[in-house]
Amino acid sequence: MKHFFISIFVLLLFLTGCRAGEHKFDPNGLKTGDVIFQTLTGELSEVIVEVTSSPISHCGLVIKNANGSLSVIEAVGPVRIVPLKKFIAKGIDKKYAVVRLKDDGFNQFPAVVKEAKKFLGRPYDFQFQLDDEYMYCSELVYKAYFNATKLKIAKIVKLKDLKYKNRTGFIKSVAGGKVPLERSMITPVDIYNSRLFTRLYSDFE
Repeated sequence: MKHFFISIFVLLLFLTGCRAGEHKFDPNGLKTGDVIFQTLTGELSEVIVEVTSSPISHCGLVIKNANGSLSVIEAVGPVRIVPLKKFIAKGIDKKYAVVRLKDDGFNQFPAVVKEAKKFLGRPYDFQFQLDDEYMYCSELVYKAYFNATKLKIAKIVKLKDLKYKNRTGFIKSVAGGKVPLERSMITPVDIYNSRLFTRLYSDFE
């Protein structure tokens, strides 16, 4: 009987390990041009999550450097480049997701990164407008691809199409006292769900 219980215990440990391993992902396999997503803390992140009906509030563009290290260029505060590990660490529970362009023949990733780097230092765009004076996260990723290749990686939506009504107070506070319903924008979740990308990994499903 003692051996029976030991066998059951070992089997449970094995099965638990298998289930945990099923969801492991090695970020070292990421490539330049991959898009990585996460959820940040703070009210702005909470608003993005609610308005876009998504668990995702932030994204960045992966860069594989010449020495093999991985970085992410992101618009959070000024546009900046951070090590991949630092990017992942600041997400809630370190959860993240990654998508990759489906086109295996696409060879313009250096041009995409070059366009993204043109926005380095650009202040964060709390107005979520599509001009170049300020920049928000999904706008940076979208424009990097579009400016380099004219590829539209996600649909452009308007605020009126989103679930904004419970957050009108916050929106007014950052938009000069009004709710700009006709404002066009690109959301992180629309890039995440884009038919042009394949999902490599996600902690949000």
